[in-house]
Amino acid sequence: MSFRQLSRSSMITSRHRIGPALCAVLLTGVAAYAKGQGAEAATNSGAYSSSAAVMPAARRDDTSPVGVRLSEWKLDLSRLTVPAGEVEFTVTNGGTMAHAFEIEGQGLEKELDPIKVGGSSTLRLTLPPGTYEVYCPIDSGSHEKMGMIGHLEVLGSVDLNRLVTAMKQGGYVIVLRHGATNPNQADTDPLHRDNIASQRLLSPQGREIATRVGNSFRVLGIPLGQVYSSEFNRATETAKLVSGKSVTTTPDLTEGGLVVSPVENARRAKALKAMASAVPEPGVNTLIVTHKPNILDAFGEDWFASKEGEASVFKPDGSNNLILVARVQAADWIKAVVRQ
Repeated sequence: MSFRQLSRSSMITSRHRIGPALCAVLLTGVAAYAKGQGAEAATNSGAYSSSAAVMPAARRDDTSPVGVRLSEWKLDLSRLTVPAGEVEFTVTNGGTMAHAFEIEGQGLEKELDPIKVGGSSTLRLTLPPGTYEVYCPIDSGSHEKMGMIGHLEVLGSVDLNRLVTAMKQGGYVIVLRHGATNPNQADTDPLHRDNIASQRLLSPQGREIATRVGNSFRVLGIPLGQVYSSEFNRATETAKLVSGKSVTTTPDLTEGGLVVSPVENARRAKALKAMASAVPEPGVNTLIVTHKPNILDAFGEDWFASKEGEASVFKPDGSNNLILVARVQAADWIKAVVRQ
């Protein structure tokens, strides 16, 4: 029988912790930057023919591992997203009292028996796509109310028609990696972002696709409200072409690379997460255009394969949670119009 009571306060503030993952992500972002921007742009030249959802690579045995650490009063997940299929939770009690683990969502509710201090337990489940709430159900939900709660996103194929119908009502945040760029260019003067001639810029294909994505948003009836972008031209131009509106640029979304401190890069990652968690104005969706290193630092290693023009669509719930709904490639917005 579940420890969880059927009636739970709607005023509970949900939160999760990803501090350890962020450190690893920062190191990964620096290494990726060092490989060279031009090579990456060349790799992404075919990014617009991919499927509607990009799923993170699973383990060879097709089981996705998720580490869970319980303590007072935290529930830390080693990753925030996994592909649909078999997921193995390894739950460790790092606190000073007994804790337990429960997962609920998509009609499923499973729990582990209480875990003693220093102990661990394993739960293996097959999960369909969707958002799952994970929490400690000990003491009629009091541990959950103290903050031992988080969310896991299970990614699968996107029902784009359903997503578009929902986005017509507003309330979503679209985090977009800028469009395709010229593979023979690099940022040679990153400290002076007004020097556009020294930057890697959108390619003709990148401009065309960004324009067509914007046209698709308008035909599909996806309303955009606030539009934010990095200070680099490739991001600002993408934002303008997609939205058809004026754009607010900010260093919070600007790629820092090796020319800013690790502390500043971490601050920018935190700022992007906060923007993706902010509820848009009523009836519209927020558009944010930034760079792969920023996305990787903010959202984790599951975005390592993020392509130019890829959109991560979040649905803020008003409690500062990162709730991912879908990852959509640029070509699929365009295809959605053709299928109408």
